[in-house]
Amino acid sequence: MRNFINKLKVINQYFYYKFIEKNIYKIKKKKFKRKLNPKITIYTPTKNRAEILISRAVKGVLSQSYKNFEYIIVGDYCNDNTKDLVTKINDPRITYYDLKEQGIKYEAFSDLKKIWLRGGAIPANFAIKKSSGDWIARCDDDEEWTENFLKETLDFALNNDFEFVSSGSIYTENPDHDKTIKKLEDHYLYDEYFQSNLFYKEGLNNCKIGAPSTWLIRSNLSFFKFNEECWRKDYNQVNDCDFINRLAYCNVKCGYLDKSLVYQLPRPGNDATGLLGALNDYKNLK
Repeated sequence: MRNFINKLKVINQYFYYKFIEKNIYKIKKKKFKRKLNPKITIYTPTKNRAEILISRAVKGVLSQSYKNFEYIIVGDYCNDNTKDLVTKINDPRITYYDLKEQGIKYEAFSDLKKIWLRGGAIPANFAIKKSSGDWIARCDDDEEWTENFLKETLDFALNNDFEFVSSGSIYTENPDHDKTIKKLEDHYLYDEYFQSNLFYKEGLNNCKIGAPSTWLIRSNLSFFKFNEECWRKDYNQVNDCDFINRLAYCNVKCGYLDKSLVYQLPRPGNDATGLLGALNDYKNLK
């Protein structure tokens, strides 16, 4: 019975993303209005990384040269001192929520691969629902923006009438020492990495796509929720890749700013990022 229900969920996903979402996009696209000095909603999903959250994500957000933003931090059932540290910050632009306090329940996984595939989809969707900005940007808790991230990505989007923009990232063990810095390689929107190459047509902008912490998207596209059931699929199971695949399918006008504006750093006691970093974190906790 459970297998049947799971298959039904995948079928429902397919029809929604294949037909309904594309039509919603066509309607929402026409309603977007440009503004001068638009408000940006920034959000950070987090889980029991209080010190890293404050020293990286929060530090980078509050140092932004662009000031018109709200900052939503969503704890994913945090049981450390995340809430205490965030609420001590004296900045009215910051709001903290925790999914447990909000009564949001979901299936918890013990399988690390499933945890990785779903990632922060549930707290991210909660933050997007609470957003009130004209644009929405994401900063993961273990990454740090350079001070002009918002200004440069927003200017780039507005000047080119893009609906979604991303940029490059810097991988380094220490952002204060240039010798360890290298630029991460990004993938193109319409290629096999995102399994979106079948959607490509002449005239579409086949730009590169940066990591999620480099993303800036128009708020009228906030209905593009992260797929909380993506791990059930046979392709693009990682929620970020699933998201990009759907943007490509709907022909969202995407742009890539070829600058490295985000630091991606290994977490303390680790020597890698991404899935390998998550696996190393798990080993260190054993």
